[in-house]
Amino acid sequence: MKSKKIMNAIKARDSEAANETSTEHIRRAAAVASEPCPRSLEKNLSSEKGKERKMPSELFEKGLQVRREVLGAEYVDASLAQADDFSRPLQELVTEYCWGAVWTRPGLTRKTRSLLNLAMLTALNRPHEVKIHLKGALTNGCSKKEIMETLLQAAIYCGVPAAVDSFRLAREVFKEVDTKSE
Repeated sequence: MKSKKIMNAIKARDSEAANETSTEHIRRAAAVASEPCPRSLEKNLSSEKGKERKMPSELFEKGLQVRREVLGAEYVDASLAQADDFSRPLQELVTEYCWGAVWTRPGLTRKTRSLLNLAMLTALNRPHEVKIHLKGALTNGCSKKEIMETLLQAAIYCGVPAAVDSFRLAREVFKEVDTKSE
């Protein structure tokens, strides 16, 4: 497991430099383990001085990989890097169970999961999450037409105002993605 190598390298580093806590040392420890340490793990692998570190589980590892592939490494790394002692348990829960336990299950493709998420997030009126998952849906191969049909379906069963907001967000994301690809 990649994180186990990283954790062992960090423990070795800590015994040599117990008073140093910069993220640069975590990156160097990861290099010693011959595996780049994504910035997203820095918060998970670091802790307050004197507290024992939690070893990421296999589900967390799988979830982190899928989450980074679907939502983009930059977004995921920033989310985990910004986590503090209060919000870190939620980030770990989301990564381990949402992305590790559910998104890695057989039976549904990532494309189907993305379309389901868009419908459910529209129903819940969660625009921030809709926008993130719109980008993920495109990454997972969903077409604009499939996204449109999913949002129309959500409009009928979840409410037009919620779907109107998701359509607006979809147009923003499509414009952003089209601009980047030009």
